[in-house]
Amino acid sequence: MATKKNSSPKWKQAKPAMPGAVKALEDAIGRKLPPDYRKFLLSGNGGKAKIGNHPVELYAVERVLQETDEMDVDAVSTDIYLIGDWNTRFIALDLREKRTAFVTYGAIDGSTTKLGTTLATTLESLAAKPTNPQLAQKLIKKPDLRGFEIVEMVQLSTQYTCAFAVRGQKALTVGEQTRVAKLWDWEHNRLIRTLKGKLHDPRGANISPDGSRGLVWNHAFNQDPNNILAWDLKTGKQLCEFVEHQERVMGAIFVDEKTVVSAALDGSLYRWHSDSGKLTEKTKFGNDVQAITLSPDRAKLAIAGSRTIEFRSPVSLRRTQRLCDTEQGARLLRFSADGQRLLVNFPRLSQILSTATGEVLSRATGRMEGYCGAFLLADQYFFGEIDTYNVSLIETASGKLAWKKRVEGGSFSQIAITDDGQHLLSYGCFPGVVRVWQIRKA
Repeated sequence: MATKKNSSPKWKQAKPAMPGAVKALEDAIGRKLPPDYRKFLLSGNGGKAKIGNHPVELYAVERVLQETDEMDVDAVSTDIYLIGDWNTRFIALDLREKRTAFVTYGAIDGSTTKLGTTLATTLESLAAKPTNPQLAQKLIKKPDLRGFEIVEMVQLSTQYTCAFAVRGQKALTVGEQTRVAKLWDWEHNRLIRTLKGKLHDPRGANISPDGSRGLVWNHAFNQDPNNILAWDLKTGKQLCEFVEHQERVMGAIFVDEKTVVSAALDGSLYRWHSDSGKLTEKTKFGNDVQAITLSPDRAKLAIAGSRTIEFRSPVSLRRTQRLCDTEQGARLLRFSADGQRLLVNFPRLSQILSTATGEVLSRATGRMEGYCGAFLLADQYFFGEIDTYNVSLIETASGKLAWKKRVEGGSFSQIAITDDGQHLLSYGCFPGVVRVWQIRKA
């Protein structure tokens, strides 16, 4: 299948496909497969290789119709059939013309780009496509960090805090020992209200985009379930208790004002209505879910498992992009403001990945505890904990330590930047309070 000497990819293929299975696919799509693609399947039923800097996979013949259906491609009306994936897009057969063509296919917008009419020319086209440039090189000029500081303003809660969420001027804090959720006006250090509900082992919180809804998820404790509670933050009324997850809930996110996507350790992904608790969509992730987050434009759901990081549609929960493989589960995922970078925190490593290619743009090693991580200053820096009582500012482009501050009387376990970009909220295991800091020049 080589088109140029020493240029053909080295394929790792499965056993040859059965001729009957190939014919069954041709009968289903109503057309003969391109000859060299048919020969490829009969020599090995699908395979994996690397073209350029990106892995490519051609599916086994039995997976073609299955993948097309699972990605909600209306093959009957579009004449598009998914046969593999490369980089951030699918490889597909396009039957809209008289002669079958190979194209790339975007699962989100349905766009196609023609690659060739034979498998050989298609692989040549993929090899010729330039890799994305290092996105970190596009960062604007660094601001001067001399004299840069964070100044503590107030402490929101004296309870032993285990999680919090920020949206606008609102902060939702949850106490592990007191098992109480509180809604705050963080700017004025004012308690708005206490939220009542069955909080037996709270682990996380989230606030809807418009600030009208809030939720807290629990881990099972004794006979209590892995439940998620949702409230109307304007009235303090509990709206529902979602109890579908059988294993530990690892995250729950509002994808709009009243729709939630939640994930559990066993890989269960559920989409449900915050006001009623009604389940509207469910599926399974390929391995254990460790972390979950949503892109700034709310179009991509990023999920970290014990072996992979994927993007999925927040509407259908279908996979739209397999970003990369990992050797361990990530503790935290955070998108940059422009959505082009993804901060991934492992126990002793932080990486910045390109959301287009999955390439590692930079990395920082050290003791990354808890759920640290938030981008700052036009995405040029991110916060991360290196030592237990130090908060550190790390350059996004290089992964180098740019600035460090000693925190007296407490540690940083979770960090969030407010919407105005001028304030930092944090909590640590000791003394367990949520602190509000002002980010400013000295």
